[in-house]
Amino acid sequence: MILIQVFLWLFIILPLLLWGTFYFFPINWWVENIISIPVIFLAYYSMLLIIMLLFHQWLACIACLCIMLFYAFMTEPATVNTEKFCSATVLIVQFNVFYENMNIDAFIDYLHSEPADLVVMQEVSPMHRKNLSSLAELYPYQFKGMNGMNTASDQMILSRTPLLSMSIYPAPDTEKIIMGLWQISDDKQISLITAHLPSPRNAVRWQRRNTAISFIEQLVKNHSSEDMLIIGDFNLSSASLRYRRIFSDFTHFPVVSWPNLQKGSRMPTFAMIAIDHLWLKSRQQGWQICSRSTKRSPDGSDHKMVLTKIAIDRYKKH
Repeated sequence: MILIQVFLWLFIILPLLLWGTFYFFPINWWVENIISIPVIFLAYYSMLLIIMLLFHQWLACIACLCIMLFYAFMTEPATVNTEKFCSATVLIVQFNVFYENMNIDAFIDYLHSEPADLVVMQEVSPMHRKNLSSLAELYPYQFKGMNGMNTASDQMILSRTPLLSMSIYPAPDTEKIIMGLWQISDDKQISLITAHLPSPRNAVRWQRRNTAISFIEQLVKNHSSEDMLIIGDFNLSSASLRYRRIFSDFTHFPVVSWPNLQKGSRMPTFAMIAIDHLWLKSRQQGWQICSRSTKRSPDGSDHKMVLTKIAIDRYKKH
């Protein structure tokens, strides 16, 4: 019986120790991916809890519950409301359209019915780009992710107000970063960086993503702007240490956006991760993120659409 107890406790403690080690020292792409998905460990300790209950190991059950609470704390919500008093807000929509999305008209209809001030998209195919151009009257300022023959990771940006000095910056590998100014009014503008980084499905793509993140960090450092927005599909889980270490002087509130199942039952929120990110720094103008939320519709993408409201009047405590 003692031997069984020893093995049961090993099953509790060893995975937690391994997770802690690899969280701080991710040795390769698949290790970082696994430790960045809390639901994997929630599922493991849920099964372990059932086993402990069957063996009447009550202390071990309590340990499993505590560890499950720890991993549950690492999951992100679908909605975050950060400020109670928000006025003069702008709405930003970010959406990984998905190359094979055949339901792009639903997204266009949504933008007609619920206009945003800024729309940042990734995985925009030539067909999508052509269809989205029909929104020119509503969004007269469009950056299609192209500079001559130079494409920017299949991104596209739509705005109801001017996009100024938009440029494409090639990262050391094949990624391309968009940077410019988003002017909301004569006296309000903010530096804008958008990106679509590789999904770390193998060692090469993992390294390309990490290199692109370092490149963006250097861009931010060199630009030295007091007011800046960074938006995009970074393919980086907010549960990873790498995420927590980047853009440390920016405000950010992750919300789950992937994976968004297209057929069958919906993926529960706790099983999803946040990879579509927005960071805000506004030292001079005092902008604040009011809320971030995700929407499952319009259908057609493996990502949820993310909506962010930002107060553009200097925040005053009430």
